[in-house]
Amino acid sequence: MIRSFGLVLWVWPLLLLVIAVAWRNEVLRRRELSGQAELKSLIEQVRHETARVHELASENSFVAWEVERAGADRIRVVNVGHDGARSVTVTASGAAGTAERTVSSVPAPRGDGAQSSAVEITLPGSGGDEVRVEVNWRSPLGRWSTERRVLR
Repeated sequence: MIRSFGLVLWVWPLLLLVIAVAWRNEVLRRRELSGQAELKSLIEQVRHETARVHELASENSFVAWEVERAGADRIRVVNVGHDGARSVTVTASGAAGTAERTVSSVPAPRGDGAQSSAVEITLPGSGGDEVRVEVNWRSPLGRWSTERRVLR
């Protein structure tokens, strides 16, 4: 009886040690699986961003602006490129103040007169004064661009 009790006292800590090691290994395995899933997600995100950068780098979009006076107080910004522009914001500033206009898109000129390829903005009192015009737009692939002109 005392022998079996001594054996139990000896085996019990070893049994606890085996259980603790097995539990620790299970926790480490779960962490590793979680880390692998996160790594796969990050790799997929990097692949997506790389493809997006490649699209932007190889973009052949061409948007060009012609800025002209359309009257004493009006300024006309015309898209003369071969691609449309999205989220176009025209800001005109001069001695008379500042005016801003945003349109959702300005298509490329087609010649059929379907939709205007221009943005007109009114800057009261700018008659013959110098006017600074800034055009911000987004290309079809999402690249933001800015162009600045001065009208005299």
